[in-house]
Amino acid sequence: MTNKRNKTMQCLMFMAAMLLSAFAGAVERHADELALLDSLEMAEPKTKQVLGLLQTLGIQSSALILLPGHNEVILHSVRNLPQVRTLVAQYLNVRDLLKYDYILMPLASLEVIEGILG
Repeated sequence: MTNKRNKTMQCLMFMAAMLLSAFAGAVERHADELALLDSLEMAEPKTKQVLGLLQTLGIQSSALILLPGHNEVILHSVRNLPQVRTLVAQYLNVRDLLKYDYILMPLASLEVIEGILG
């Protein structure tokens, strides 16, 4: 019973953080956004490609890229960008949701989050 309660609380905290993040963006800064991508794949690590993607999406401040699993190519492409962080969707937490202005994720990451939260 304790395990189910903890999972329910985790789900509620996650949803509250998402709502808080959305309200903060809508009311104060108009900056918090969520970008869902069909996929996020790269043949080789190129920081310029990530910068191009961010510019195409109009992202000019901090961003969190949620990955469905460990992806060495994307990790190496992003590591030189100080305001961009990658995180495997399985390890998503409230602090990271509130810290970054933009959240980018492929649809596969959304499926991972749905699987965790039930």
